[in-house]
Amino acid sequence: MKASKLANTEPVPAAIKILAVYLAISSVPAIIAWSGGGGSGTVVIFHTLALIAVAALLASRRSGPAADWLPLVAIPFLYAELPRIEIGGLHDDAVQRWESAMFGTSPVESASMHWPNALLSETLHAAYLSYYLIIYGPPLLLYLRGQIAEFRNVTAGLMTMFAVCYLVFIVFPVAGPRYEWAAPASVFDGPIRRLALRLLVAGSSKGTAFPSSHVAVATVQTILAFRWSVRTGLLLCALTSCLGIGAVYGGFHYGIDVLAGALLGLAIGLALVFAHRDSFAGRLSSVAATMPIVDESAGDMK
Repeated sequence: MKASKLANTEPVPAAIKILAVYLAISSVPAIIAWSGGGGSGTVVIFHTLALIAVAALLASRRSGPAADWLPLVAIPFLYAELPRIEIGGLHDDAVQRWESAMFGTSPVESASMHWPNALLSETLHAAYLSYYLIIYGPPLLLYLRGQIAEFRNVTAGLMTMFAVCYLVFIVFPVAGPRYEWAAPASVFDGPIRRLALRLLVAGSSKGTAFPSSHVAVATVQTILAFRWSVRTGLLLCALTSCLGIGAVYGGFHYGIDVLAGALLGLAIGLALVFAHRDSFAGRLSSVAATMPIVDESAGDMK
C-alpha cells in the first residue's frame, strides 16, 4: 500500500514531459504534410491521440510503470512515422559535399576497400546491431535493480537525444548511402551483415541518416552509464565506437553522419551530466571511498 501511494505521489518522470513537447512540436509538420497531400491522416490521428494520452498522464501527476516505460515504448513508433512528416526533399547532395570537403573522399567507399576482412566485417556489423541493446539494456537493468531515479535520468537523457535527432530529420531529411549508392563491393556478405540488412529493409525510415541517431543515442547512453557503473560505461564505449565504424563500413551512413552524431551526443551527454553534477560527484565520492588506501610509509594497503 505504501509503495502504491508513493508511486502515485512521485512527480511525473521528465521523459514523459519531453515526449509531450516532442509530440506537440512534431504535430505541426504532421498536419502540414497531411494538408499538402504528402502526409497521412492516420499519422495526424496518432499524434493527436498520443498527445492527449500523454497530457492526461501529466495532468494526473502520477508516476509508475506506465509513465516510466511509455517513452521507451514510443520510440519505434515515432521513428516509423518520420518519412510521413518530413518537410521538403532530401538533402543528400549537401551532405555529400560537406563530406567531400572534410574527408577528401568518401569513407563509405574507402573503408571496406582498405580493410576487406570477413571477421572484421561481421564484428562491426554485430556492433551496429548492438544499438538496440544499448538503448534498452541499461534502462531495463536499472529498473530490475530498483534504481528508479537513475532509470528516469537515463530515460530522460535518451528521450532528449531522440527528440533532437528526430526534429532534425523532419526539417533536414537525408536518405544516406544505403539508398543513394550501391553496397560497398568489398564488404563480406556474412550472416550478421545479412541480418542487419534484413532489419533495415523491414524497419528503416528513409530520411533519417544525418546526424546518425545510432551514434548520438549510443554516445549519450555511454556518458550517462558512467554515472552509475564504470564497467557498463566502458563496455558501452567500446560498443559505441565499433557501432560508429560499422555504420560507415557497412555503407549505412556517411562518415559525416557519424561524426555529427558523435559530436551531438557528446554535447547533450555532457550537458546532462553537468545538469546532474551534484549526484554525479556523490557517485564518484562513493566509488573513491571503496578503494583501498595505500600507506606509503608502511608500504601496504589499508
